[in-house]
Amino acid sequence: MMRNFNSRTLRTSGGHYGGGMANGMSSSSYSSSQQQPTVSQLLNTLGGVYRDPSRVDRDASALLRSSVGNHLKPNIGDLVVNQNGDKTTVLLLAGTIAMNYRGNTYQILVHIYLPPAYPLRPPIAFVRLGAPNMYLKENHAHVGQDGQVYLHYLHEWRAPTHNLIELVVAMSSVFSNDPPVFTKKGTSSSSSSTAAATTTRSSMSSSTSASLPPSYEDSSIQDAIKESMKQAEIDQQRRLELQREEEQQAQLARERAQAEEAARLQAQEEQARIAQETYDAQALADTREKVRLKMIRHLEQCARDTKTSIQHDMMDQRRLNAGTDQLNSQLAQLESLQESIQSQIETVDVATTNIEEWLQEATSSENDSSSDGRTKEIHIDDLCKPTTPVYNQMLELSAENASLTDALYFLDKALARGSVDLTTHLKYVRKLSKKQFMIRAHLVKIGQILKERRYH
Repeated sequence: MMRNFNSRTLRTSGGHYGGGMANGMSSSSYSSSQQQPTVSQLLNTLGGVYRDPSRVDRDASALLRSSVGNHLKPNIGDLVVNQNGDKTTVLLLAGTIAMNYRGNTYQILVHIYLPPAYPLRPPIAFVRLGAPNMYLKENHAHVGQDGQVYLHYLHEWRAPTHNLIELVVAMSSVFSNDPPVFTKKGTSSSSSSTAAATTTRSSMSSSTSASLPPSYEDSSIQDAIKESMKQAEIDQQRRLELQREEEQQAQLARERAQAEEAARLQAQEEQARIAQETYDAQALADTREKVRLKMIRHLEQCARDTKTSIQHDMMDQRRLNAGTDQLNSQLAQLESLQESIQSQIETVDVATTNIEEWLQEATSSENDSSSDGRTKEIHIDDLCKPTTPVYNQMLELSAENASLTDALYFLDKALARGSVDLTTHLKYVRKLSKKQFMIRAHLVKIGQILKERRYH
């Protein structure tokens, strides 16, 4: 990004190049006779301009106390915040920052504005001209025609990792490689030296023309010539000695220039090392942040998966518990049913025994009657004899229920044949149905009682 420029436009004194302290700090705001306000006092004057005034105070004070910002002074200035020209009053750090160019140290006059959104937004820096004969370098890679500074450090500004000290170091490094400000060469000194040289040449020519050519015939003149030749030889030796001394001084100057160039290169390497360390630290911080966020997302996903798995396991456990309870209940019912069936089997065995005994008695009675030559007629009611009064009652109620069903059937047949009228039919149907309902209810009640007795 370096461009060709006339090195003769530079001056080696820090007070002449780039707006030094002698020129750049001549205004009344930087006068040493006035008491300079502190950053805290200026922030109190500004009121609620900044969202994080403590961070602004901490960063600005750290820069003013550092070696790279000891020529900066805090003040208040107006900053244009949009394209409409609207301005806002913000904190301003004005003064000079140092830069090294060709072995010499120069001071650059700068203004650093801290916008209201600082530190979320980067600072805004301008290069200022400290004298009328100064001018900004055209087509500078990092400084616009209005003096605003454009740096990669400002473009990648991040509040947690960037600060004002590193910004000033980056500006000094960039300006050392490519100075943004130069001074115009004056014409008065050159014209005066030219005039002096002209005057000297004219005086020498006039004195020469006034002298006459000497005579070489007498011995005194020859001795004078010899003496002049010896003096010329001495002068020649002196000139050779002076030439050797000048060559030695030039060699020493070249060595000093080489040493200064080596020191400058070493300083640039140191600045590059610091920038590289800063970049590495930033990259390490970014990597740590990415790893931290990735670990957080991974742990959150693991927590969600574990929670879902635990919920499914708990649902399975509840279903297993419900199935265990259901199996236990069914086992209990099966055991109770087994006992009931066993009891019924015993009842059936007893009834079977009774029936077999009755059959034997009936067979023996029939044999006896056949031996007498007479057949004993058995009544129909004696064919089935209940063993208990309850069973006898059930048998009678069942027979009566069946007879009522038959009676209702024949009433319907009589109505269909026209043997009875509808009124008579309905009268007897209501009467018989009511009686049959009571009989059936009685049978249901007896069945419930017998069932309870069986289970108990």
